[in-house]
Amino acid sequence: MRTERRVPALADEGVYLASESTFVRLLRAQGQNAHRGRAKQPKQQRPATTHIASRPGELWCWDMTYGHPIHKAAMIKTYVEQSKGMLKLFYLPPYSPHLNPDETVWAHVKRDVSRRLVENKAHMKQLALSVLRRLQKLPILIMSFFRQPECRYILE
Repeated sequence: MRTERRVPALADEGVYLASESTFVRLLRAQGQNAHRGRAKQPKQQRPATTHIASRPGELWCWDMTYGHPIHKAAMIKTYVEQSKGMLKLFYLPPYSPHLNPDETVWAHVKRDVSRRLVENKAHMKQLALSVLRRLQKLPILIMSFFRQPECRYILE
């Protein structure tokens, strides 16, 4: 673990042994301050899921970065044009989370998870993922997120 992460990690566990600078000084004195490379094998990543739209409006994908310059780049515009109506970009004004359907999804997840007893971070992650997986199987509920007055612009 990198030194600048060691003190906060221990503090999260309720343990305080020394300041960050003391850790650095002690590790250097013992010759243990050198980078050792990977301690574990890298985790094998799952292949990305591919979704293919066969007609307009069948697959929606959005990235709400509120007008980030990359979304206005010629490469992106060309890619969207090549999708022949299968992909549409919506440029939202800054600081407008109420217009972002992602926020409705996360509100649903938070509401569901908040009704359960959460034991630790790993358990919270497990609960959130289970809610998201359940949502994948409920397309009618997902469509309802887009029918809210603030998000209807997507359906037009």
